[in-house]
Amino acid sequence: MTPGPGDLASPLEAPRPGGIVRGVYYPAVQTREIPWEKPGGGNATARLWATWKFVTGQPGFFFATLSGATGVGRALLFSFVFVAIGQAAALLHGEMAHATMLEWVRGMLTEEEFRVLAGTTGGMMLGQLMLFPVWVISAVSVMLVHAAGYHLAAWLVAPGCRFDHTLRVVCYAQSTHLFSLIPVLGCVCVQPFYYLLLVFLGMRTSAGLTTGQALFVVFFPILLIVFIVGGVLFEWILVEVVLNLVLPGA
Repeated sequence: MTPGPGDLASPLEAPRPGGIVRGVYYPAVQTREIPWEKPGGGNATARLWATWKFVTGQPGFFFATLSGATGVGRALLFSFVFVAIGQAAALLHGEMAHATMLEWVRGMLTEEEFRVLAGTTGGMMLGQLMLFPVWVISAVSVMLVHAAGYHLAAWLVAPGCRFDHTLRVVCYAQSTHLFSLIPVLGCVCVQPFYYLLLVFLGMRTSAGLTTGQALFVVFFPILLIVFIVGGVLFEWILVEVVLNLVLPGA
């Protein structure tokens, strides 16, 4: 069986030109452009949507294509758009929860108490809406910290790994924020797990890591946070024990 360029045995597998993936032969020439990074490629919204479908529908092939690209400007702009969508989804779900909560407690309060509660929570939501640009910038900053953490882990197992590769992987993995529009399950389950999957596939394919190395990179920031929090708790408990031994009445 000889598929044409772009045909994949699995959307999670990166094509290996001139080789076999799951019993399917791939010819030596396999190229596909990333719509978002194609200069003068027409309507920006159409290119954004086409790239989102490419990232989420054929991640293995996408990151194999990404490994040959250069520059991070367009990737950062792509991530900014989808981070903003994720923050908008959070505000939307917050407003829905606010409305549900008000309906739930309405029968438990007097009319005056209900007006005070509605005005207070409404003011909080308005404040969050006004601070929306700040939340977006903060989320992008967190994304950059994530990229730095992933790159540190990648550097530990593969010192030749380039930061621009890591950053581009993390930027395009932000496409999963669109799933946050799905109530509850989207932001709690689908988005975070698919994000980690895309980072794993991206680091394995675009950065040229092995499966074990890519898994280490994905979970390194989580393990680092657990280690730091665990260290702080252990130190606090140790200080309390020492103080109780030295100063029993304290």
